Amino acid sequence: MSKLSDRIIQVLIRKDVSIHAQLFRFMSLLGTIAMAVGGVYTLAEGMEIKNVAALFAGALFMGMLFWAGNKFQQYDLCSFILMSGLNGIFLPVTFLRSGGLKSGMPLWFVLGFISLFFLLRGKSLAAGTVITIIADAYCFYTAYVHPERITYMESESVVYGDIIVSAVITIFLTCAFMFIQITLSEYQRKENEKQQAELVAAMNTQSRFLANMSHEIRTPINTIIGLNEMTLREENLSDDIIENANNIQSASKMLLSLINDILDLSKIEAGKMEVVPARYETGELFSEIVNTTWIRAHEKNLEFCVNVSEKLPSMLYGDEMRIKQVLTNILSNAIKYTQKGSVTLFVESEQTGADEILLKMAVIDTGMGIRQDDMKYLFDSFKRVNEGSTKGIEGTGLGLSICSQLVNLMGGQITVDSIYQKGSTFTITIPQKIVNATPLGNLNYNSSSRHQRSSYKKSFEAPEAKVLVVDDNDMNLLVAKKLLRETKVQLALAHSGMECLKLTAKNNYDVIFMDHMMPEMDGEKTMDLVRNQQGGFCRKTPIIALTANAMSGAEEKYRKMGFSDYLAKPINGILFEAMLLRYLPKERIEYMIDPDEVSEMDGFRILGQKKKQRLIVSTDNVVDLPNDVIRQLGIPVMHYFVNTEYGHYEDMVEIHSDSLLSYIEKDQYAKSEAPTVGEYETFFGNLLEEAEQVLHISIASGSGKGFENASQAAAGFSHVQVFDSGHLSSGTGLMVMHAANMVLKNKDLDEVLQSLEAIQPKIQTSFILDSSKQLYRSGLLNKQVWKMTEMLQCHPVLALHKKKIVPAAIFFGNTQDVYKKYIHAQMARWSPIDQKVLFITSAGCSKETKDMILEEVQKYKKFDQIYMQEASAAITSNCGAGCFGLIYMLQ
Repeated sequence: MSKLSDRIIQVLIRKDVSIHAQLFRFMSLLGTIAMAVGGVYTLAEGMEIKNVAALFAGALFMGMLFWAGNKFQQYDLCSFILMSGLNGIFLPVTFLRSGGLKSGMPLWFVLGFISLFFLLRGKSLAAGTVITIIADAYCFYTAYVHPERITYMESESVVYGDIIVSAVITIFLTCAFMFIQITLSEYQRKENEKQQAELVAAMNTQSRFLANMSHEIRTPINTIIGLNEMTLREENLSDDIIENANNIQSASKMLLSLINDILDLSKIEAGKMEVVPARYETGELFSEIVNTTWIRAHEKNLEFCVNVSEKLPSMLYGDEMRIKQVLTNILSNAIKYTQKGSVTLFVESEQTGADEILLKMAVIDTGMGIRQDDMKYLFDSFKRVNEGSTKGIEGTGLGLSICSQLVNLMGGQITVDSIYQKGSTFTITIPQKIVNATPLGNLNYNSSSRHQRSSYKKSFEAPEAKVLVVDDNDMNLLVAKKLLRETKVQLALAHSGMECLKLTAKNNYDVIFMDHMMPEMDGEKTMDLVRNQQGGFCRKTPIIALTANAMSGAEEKYRKMGFSDYLAKPINGILFEAMLLRYLPKERIEYMIDPDEVSEMDGFRILGQKKKQRLIVSTDNVVDLPNDVIRQLGIPVMHYFVNTEYGHYEDMVEIHSDSLLSYIEKDQYAKSEAPTVGEYETFFGNLLEEAEQVLHISIASGSGKGFENASQAAAGFSHVQVFDSGHLSSGTGLMVMHAANMVLKNKDLDEVLQSLEAIQPKIQTSFILDSSKQLYRSGLLNKQVWKMTEMLQCHPVLALHKKKIVPAAIFFGNTQDVYKKYIHAQMARWSPIDQKVLFITSAGCSKETKDMILEEVQKYKKFDQIYMQEASAAITSNCGAGCFGLIYMLQ
């Protein structure tokens, strides 16, 4: 922005008015100046005094409108008066008295018409346009039909002078108006961007503050609840100790609910609050709510009555955390505003569909009630009704506002009936899905349960299992150590991300629990480094996030980050064990009780069995990937077969390329064969027991029946997709590695497929042959051509074209020289090479030859990882002994 525009903005721009008002201020001011200058000019030229007076009158008129607009803030009205007076009166009168068409007045008509669209809008613009058209039409009609009514200028030189001055002034004003509008629009745009940036920064700051506050407060509460749970596990405790420990547990959870009120209001206001349903036990839910509420009621000597319908389904599907939050808030309010009498909780359900109910919860109290004129403020944030009577009552004033908005988010309704000084009834209805329709039955909600404790029952041990817990807080590590003590797992503790990486580089852990928020290197960054750790032992290990940032949608959020699962702090000991049991390998687990009984225990029943993976990437062994890569990335592999006159062998399991080469050299029958449709069907069926979706990446469709058979098999499954890589050998392997790494980061199927399509043309797959003899054996060359190529020392290069193997180039000379020429052609190419991974895939090459190839490659490029891979039967049977390929990806 220029210095002139900066100066204009500093002097004239007002932030409290619209852009049209700003334009009016500029135009009326400039119009005043322009007419004053015009008046001075006509006076100096000796024109009639009435013309001079008209210009000065116009300047005075516009100046008064400028003053009135600023004084009374009626910019739209003043703009309409200005344009109506200018185009409807002043310009027509001046036209008739200043030479008509034989003057500069037509230029002023153009300026007047343009100004309409700068200043007016809506109906004012339409009216102003009509007035201008009528006035202009009258002037031109008069000039043509009644020229005698026009007062012409004295001489031709005066006419030319007027035209020149009018042209200069109108051009200047038009450009000035456009400049001003552009300047104002640009200024307003930058102001909006600045405000938006400030708003985003403020929201981000608030989000970070709330996240940090949640983390910092939940961390010590995690310690309190965790160590208190260990106290409750002790035997031979007195009733007083049990009651005190139970009260600590309930009070800690109540403290968390108060913290959540503040956090949830901020999320709701920011539009970030979500409802995330999951299955939950109704008996467990209402028992916990009752036990928490009973403490408060007992402290105030109130009777707390509970009536939960025996017909209520025992397990439902909904947002348990939000239902608990809403009902706890309503009950807490009922107790706060009730000085004597009782608080009653009614719960029942109404069947609305085959697997749906309407959960009805009512809280009735005998408290002070609510005035009818206060009802409209009942669900307002920070608003407390009956303030004169409630000064001594604790609370933030947020509870009912949050409850109302949460119930709406869950598709429910909350209603209130109240009689002032008699009491209130809050009724909540929320639709829920049925998971287990078995009636809840008659549960004992008697307050004497405060002196009871749920005895800890050891369900399993896993002394051979290795578990790593990563957290920067010593007390959290202590809690984790104590909570897992009874499982007898081999527990390792790490205080930081760097310490975790040192341990995973040396040890193979079965499960890793990772704190999300850690200094220097947070849990997400640490998890990503573990997943991609070169030579690491835990690239495929389940990693569960431990987070103090409890929120709706947390599970999906952490899964998208790449975590296998998550646990919210404060950590519940039973859920901690249940999560561990979900991800431990079965062979590590020693059940202390019947496994069926374990699945019915609290916590285990809620978490359920180990979740299926969202997506598994599978492939065939002919993609020529190293076994450690397949193992680390968890890639299921379907093996091809080799048929010989001596039998049917599983490729790379029962027969390897060296054995196959011996058949080839002896001209014995040996042929690679893809799995049958039935074999693929069995393979895919087994994979779908572990994953919701399967993506099978096949070698090029034109290089055998693998893709065709796999596609036919996949047609029988709704969640299996076969992808044609368009490549062979390790070229397909590169795509498989890419897809498997994306799955580890919890990318969905569409994202993986889109990425595979993008990298497919970037992958370079080719093989150079030691001789053309195998092409002759395969029937691709006749005997005469083969003999000639042998005589000329021809070394063909095979590559993929339209998903088929075709000769791509020919090198001449001895084998060593030709190999070097091939390497140079590949490594010194014009297109930039991605130097992350290179495959040197070979069949029948000696160690000396492989060393030479590696040394030659490293003269050109320094790759992060080079794999020396033995080729499968498919490549060996096509290329013969002494072949190798450089397989990589372009940037």
